[in-house]
Amino acid sequence: MTLIITRDRSYLVICTIVNVIHVFIHCTCDLDHAIDDMTTVIRVMIEVMSHAVDPILEVSQRLHELRQRAVALDAERAALQQQIDACVNELSSTVEEQRLPPVAGTMAEQIIAVLQRNKDHPLAPSDVADILGIRSFADVGNIRVLMSRMSRDGRIEKVTRARYRARGARTL
Repeated sequence: MTLIITRDRSYLVICTIVNVIHVFIHCTCDLDHAIDDMTTVIRVMIEVMSHAVDPILEVSQRLHELRQRAVALDAERAALQQQIDACVNELSSTVEEQRLPPVAGTMAEQIIAVLQRNKDHPLAPSDVADILGIRSFADVGNIRVLMSRMSRDGRIEKVTRARYRARGARTL
């Protein structure tokens, strides 16, 4: 819920002051003098209050506008994410013919099978993930880490930065 401060509070304060003035006037013998003094006090108080309230009103309005903009940006971000997902799905449909039937075994065995099937050129972990039909960012990260470890263990060969091939395969 957005808090927007209004002048309603100032109005309540002014009403309270007027009531105090009313009591003060009844207690004072010299009414003209009391009225002039109270009028001056009221003018000063209203001026002080308006100076204090105006910056609060401005900041409150700016905060409200920023929150509305954030909501609009969230909606725009969601629309962009849908477009990105559509593009990824379209790209993945072009890779469908490369997809392997599910390989029984560990993820390492599936990675080796993909690399052996694509001996002609080294693959990045994201390419292997695409071929295996893995789209989760976390799972792609896991494949990246696993391929790095497999390279260090000698199960696959690292050709260049983030490019791997099956052991013993030569690129064209």
